[in-house]
This record gives sequence, C-alpha cells and structure tokens, in this order.
Amino acid sequence: DDSVNDDFSNDDDDASVGLDEQTLPLIKCNDPTITSLKVGGWDEDEFASSVIWEKEGHCIGDNTNVKKLSITGCYDGEEEPTRRNFDEFCKGLARNRSIEHLEIDDCELNDGSAFAILSPLFGHNANLHRLDICSCTMNVECTRMFALALEGCTNSSLERIELDCNEIEDGPAGELIAVLNKHHPNLVKLSLLGNNVGRNGCVALGNLLENPMCKLKELYLNRNSIDDECIILLENALANNTTLEKLDLSNNKLITATGWQALSTSDSKVKVVGAK
Repeated sequence: DDSVNDDFSNDDDDASVGLDEQTLPLIKCNDPTITSLKVGGWDEDEFASSVIWEKEGHCIGDNTNVKKLSITGCYDGEEEPTRRNFDEFCKGLARNRSIEHLEIDDCELNDGSAFAILSPLFGHNANLHRLDICSCTMNVECTRMFALALEGCTNSSLERIELDCNEIEDGPAGELIAVLNKHHPNLVKLSLLGNNVGRNGCVALGNLLENPMCKLKELYLNRNSIDDECIILLENALANNTTLEKLDLSNNKLITATGWQALSTSDSKVKVVGAK
C-alpha cells in the first residue's frame, strides 16, 4: 500500500488560498494573513496572459509571509506563449527567500528549463525545508536540470524531498541522488515512490547511506525497479548506517524470495515495509 507515506501528506492544504485577481493585490502588499498559497490550473482566459503570469511571479517573489506554495496543473509547453508565460512566472518566484515548503504537482516540465530559472530559489533560500515534485513528467534532460539546480545550493536547509510518480529513469536518478549526497547533508526524508530507480540509483543510495554525514531517517522506494541485486547494495550500505529508521520497498515486483530473505536476516534495525 503506497499510502503509508503519511509524513508527506499535505495537512495544510485546507488553509491554502488560491491566487486570483482578488488575492493578487493581497500578495503584492505582503498581507500577513496569507501564509499558504495555491497557484495554477491556468486556462486561456485573460487572467492567463503573460502580463498576469509575470505579475504573479514577482508578487510571490517579493512576498515574505507565504510559507507554503503549491503549483498545480501548469504546462511548461514547447510552444509560445505558454513557455514564455511559465518562464516569466518562475523568474519572479526565483527571488523568494521565505518559502519553506514548495510543492509542484501534475505539471509538464519538459526539458526542465524551469529548474534552471528557479535555481536561485533552491540555492539561496535558507528557509526552504521541504520540496515536493510529484506526478510530473521528468525525462532524462529534465531530471539532470533539476540535479544541476540542486547542485548549486551553497547552504542547503532541505530536510524533506518527495519526488513521487515522475517517471525518473534509473541513470539520472543515480546522478540526482549523488547530488543530494554531496550537497544536501540535512536531508532526513526522501521519497522516490513510483519511478524507475534500479541498480544505478541503489549504488548512489548506498553511497548516501554510508556517508558519515548522512542524517536520513526515512527512505521510500516503493513501486520502482528494485531487484535482488539492489537489495544487496542497500543491505551492505545499511550495515554502515546508524540513522535510517524506515525503508519502504513495497510493490517492487522484481524482488524475489531470495532478496526478501537477505533483508530478513540482516542485522540492521531498519523497519522494512513490504518484506515478504
């Protein structure tokens, strides 16, 4: 059951305010009552014009009271004006230094150019503790652009990252995890549910878990391409790790009884979800 990932639940959604023509002036004047904001689902009406997108981005970028921002249903399209509009929004957003939780959900990110634009937000916002990117199309190029943006962080405060159901391939996943290992030592929870993480990704995860600076407590790898060889890689790493408390491997159909047996006989104290 993939629903076990409760720590990433959006328990503050009910308090979020939608961004529209009425709330935009409040964001612009830094209204202290608005701390959680939803943006997205734009259509082709007047409010979706490039001018409005740019205003939205810059208003959020200059705001210091919004702590959670949810971007949903946006399309970084290959055709103008859609790409130009979304890029203008991201340019403004990149200036923000107060957002603590950024959520990007159900967005077409294509080549990942938005991540390049948002790199100042990732790299210089010391308040950003949680980053969720879910149900987006992150192809090889997009994943690498995301990794490059995170590589530019000079003082990362990220503690929780959720990258669920993004179709991330194994090779780029390994590259991304290597960046997290090197540049994000404060990470305590990582979710890669519903991607294609396999042996390359598990080699990188093994390196992360064996890093003496590792603080990771929860790792979600459910519904990936984990097989018995991946299990051995993770098991070996866990022998040298003292921080991880929970490892979710449920719904990995390539793991055989041999793999599960290896985990069951391990000396690790980690709670393994999905073991048979």
